Amino acid sequence: MNIHQPGIYEIVLDLKVGVASSLDWTVRFIELGGFELLFGTLSKLQKDKKAKYLDLEMSIFRVIRHLLISEGSERRLTLLKNTKNKDVIVNLMDHPMMLAHTCFSEMLLSIVTLGKEGLNVVMGTFCRIKEKKYEPRPFCTFIALLRDVIKGLGIMGSSVHANKKIIEQQEDVIEFVTTCIALLRYMVECTPDMLSRIHLRNMFNSCGLPSIFETLKNFSMDFKDVFKHIESYESAARIELCEFSDNMIEFAGFTSQDTDLSLKFIRENLNDDISSWESIVSILQSFAIAIKIHDISYR
Repeated sequence: MNIHQPGIYEIVLDLKVGVASSLDWTVRFIELGGFELLFGTLSKLQKDKKAKYLDLEMSIFRVIRHLLISEGSERRLTLLKNTKNKDVIVNLMDHPMMLAHTCFSEMLLSIVTLGKEGLNVVMGTFCRIKEKKYEPRPFCTFIALLRDVIKGLGIMGSSVHANKKIIEQQEDVIEFVTTCIALLRYMVECTPDMLSRIHLRNMFNSCGLPSIFETLKNFSMDFKDVFKHIESYESAARIELCEFSDNMIEFAGFTSQDTDLSLKFIRENLNDDISSWESIVSILQSFAIAIKIHDISYR
């Protein structure tokens, strides 16, 4: 698709109407390579970086969102695994429009539940952002963006210290926040082993996720779906922290002095994908917290 072609905006608007009104039309569009065409166009627009194309990009985002619903899971995964497409997705984090950020989260949310391969694509995308942004750890940019949007809503979701532009986009904000929190929740839930899940939560926590949760709980806005995700996330975290502590204590007569034994336990139970000293330290920090749950004889 030539971004300089006269009438291209009208063409994309017609696409938006087509995918929203006819499932048969949408399926046919996908079969003919529509998804690849849209990603290729977005790539060209991202390189051009001209403000005059913002409306065109917004329309493409809306078309992609409809296609994600219609596209089969295996096909979605194949598309988002593509290196060029992945770069387009990563670049959405630098976009000035909130819809682009929502689209980023929705794309990853659409594949995170598709088994190990889907989770690996999602984690790989965040690692790519980490490299691009020189983050100390993955998720910093994503969670910072979420925090800034919530902060812009003012104190307890009121107009006090609120960003007027964000308040005017209230529905978009609720959709964005809900999608982000859902993505973080399902990233943890879809991680197959407990130690990896604990480490993932610790990475989120180190980027400031707990304070975001506390802020949202005090909001006066309609965040019912967000609260469900937060409740599920925090409930699972509490249960697994207790289970982790019990397992460590019961493992071969473990005591706090048995450093080699504890490291052996962690190494043997860690997923290979995150088997690093950072994750081991993270798990041990969780153990230091978890052991406080038990009485003095265990400590």
